Amino acid sequence: MTPLEIGLIVVVVTLLVFSTGIPVAFGLGFVALMFLFTFEGFGMARVVAETFFSGLEEFAIVSIPMFIVMGIAVASSPAGKDLYSALDRWLIEFQVG
Repeated sequence: MTPLEIGLIVVVVTLLVFSTGIPVAFGLGFVALMFLFTFEGFGMARVVAETFFSGLEEFAIVSIPMFIVMGIAVASSPAGKDLYSALDRWLIEFQVG
């Protein structure tokens, strides 16, 4: 198979997976792992695991889920509305004055 044929198959399968309504992150991960194991074999599972866990060592990547959780907590509590209204009043005062 030529690289162009493989690329077209990957694009078509990716679009089919997206049309099922699966979330984008899971769809891309599924398609990537499916084609990795199809073309390279199951010996690549070790490489996938090593890459995944080595990425967890970086502080910036670990902090991203924490910021997401913090944002969800603030958005679902009254604190989010209070912070927004306080910032809105503060910025309007700087514009006028």
